[in-house]
Amino acid sequence: MIKFDIGEVTKIAHLTINSKSNVYITDRLPAYGQTYIKAPKVVCYILLIKLLNALAITDFDVKNNKYIFLPEDADRVHELLELYSSQFSCYSQYLVILDEDCFGEPRDRFEFDLSLKKQLLDDYSRQGKNLDLLQVASGIAVDALSIRKFGGHVEVINRLGANYSI
Repeated sequence: MIKFDIGEVTKIAHLTINSKSNVYITDRLPAYGQTYIKAPKVVCYILLIKLLNALAITDFDVKNNKYIFLPEDADRVHELLELYSSQFSCYSQYLVILDEDCFGEPRDRFEFDLSLKKQLLDDYSRQGKNLDLLQVASGIAVDALSIRKFGGHVEVINRLGANYSI
């Protein structure tokens, strides 16, 4: 099961690409005109892995936390990051969902329909399945909720605050 690193959830970062098609995560606002996504650092890492998986790129180099691609992959990387960036800039809030597929393998997805949050929590708690759910608003984590089996029963755990009720 993938789990959020709660220490990284509250840190805002930018997933960006420079003119040389190097993709990197930075705490500073990228230069004017650069494509970027502003999100909690953990979301930036999830999106970076999603980008690599979507393009099936296996040949790249990482130096000083910059992902350097072959020239023939650079255009594809740039286009997909621009697509992601436009999607995330259209919505001020979204959900990041980490769970397991039917084979028990970890998976992640993003939902821009916040009305699904209560339904997801209800469904997973009723089924007794593990879930990590992060709600992000304007790049800031609003909450990070987990549904976990604990002591023979299922609990909803709010990992950013003391109180939460379904």
